[in-house]
Amino acid sequence: MALLLRARSWLRTTAVRGLATASSARDKQTIDLAMAQLGQVAVIAHAARPVPAVPQPAPSAQTIVNIPPAEDPLLHYVTSHLMRHGHRARASRIVSNILLYIHAWTRAPPLPILRKAILDAAPAVRTLSHRTGGKTTFKPTALSEKKRMFFALKHIKDASRARSGRTIEERMAREMINIVEGVDSEAVKAKRKMHEFATVNRSVHLTFLRRTLLTNLFSRGNIQTRV
Repeated sequence: MALLLRARSWLRTTAVRGLATASSARDKQTIDLAMAQLGQVAVIAHAARPVPAVPQPAPSAQTIVNIPPAEDPLLHYVTSHLMRHGHRARASRIVSNILLYIHAWTRAPPLPILRKAILDAAPAVRTLSHRTGGKTTFKPTALSEKKRMFFALKHIKDASRARSGRTIEERMAREMINIVEGVDSEAVKAKRKMHEFATVNRSVHLTFLRRTLLTNLFSRGNIQTRV
């Protein structure tokens, strides 16, 4: 291969010199033909060079891909809500037992039932109290997704205390099943009370805002008005 490269380099140099001194078209054609033949020989020699074999890994008898499933965010939040004094393992067992009771009593996948029960018991608004001077006003405020889950679990826990059952997981499972089935539940009643109280105070809050706005506008022009 080295000799072929040397011959090609020598022939190219000779061809360049011959082109510079050639006086006829026949000499130019002869030099072009020699260069083309040398190029074909170089391509054939490169193709005939043996390619080193790449070692292939030995095929395994069985490939096992063990990827654990990701933890459900809702179950993680329920576990954190039920945890007391840092005992997360105990809270995890309570959540597992809740799912077990739901599956035993409904013979259905427990996770969709738990998710639907929490969403049905989650309120959308809450009412905050504001004290201005000697008067207390209430302002309805929309809840974030995390706060909705918090109040839903709080209402379910409070409602489960009045139910029959030896353990908290059994009582919470019964309460969630009643919420999904549409049976009258204390958790759903607490949600409705929050919505009704926010609806009642919606007009009060708007009246207070309108009165404050008009008072500020007319006080700038020293105009006394009665709102």
